Parts: sequence; structure tokens; C-alpha cells
Amino acid sequence: MHSENKRRLCLLLIVVLAGYVWGSVLPRWAADPEFRRAEAEFERAGIDATALFYTDHPRAFRSVP
Repeated sequence: MHSENKRRLCLLLIVVLAGYVWGSVLPRWAADPEFRRAEAEFERAGIDATALFYTDHPRAFRSVP
């Protein structure tokens, strides 16, 4: 039983940690002015911030000659 309790405790710890990151860390990060500025720049450039592969977007390398 000791091993089973240890696994449950580890799972609980992982869930609590993921919940903390999702509910506290990520919202604070998204509210950061620098993050907002970069997000607005992507939107102006027509880059989809939710895309899986940015290299597939023709405007992703606008600074490269």
C-alpha cells in the first residue's frame, strides 16, 4: 500500500502544480506589457500566434532579407 499512496501523492502534486501554473502564472505572464506588445505586433503582421509552425507563415521571417 505504501507504493500506491506514494503514486497518488505524486499525481496530486502534479495536478496541483499544473493548476497553479494554469491559474496563476500564465495569466500574470499574459498580462505583462511586453507580452501584450509582442502579441499586438504579431497581429499587425498577420501572424497567427496559435499556429503550430511559425516557419510555415510567409511573414514569420520579415526581418530576414
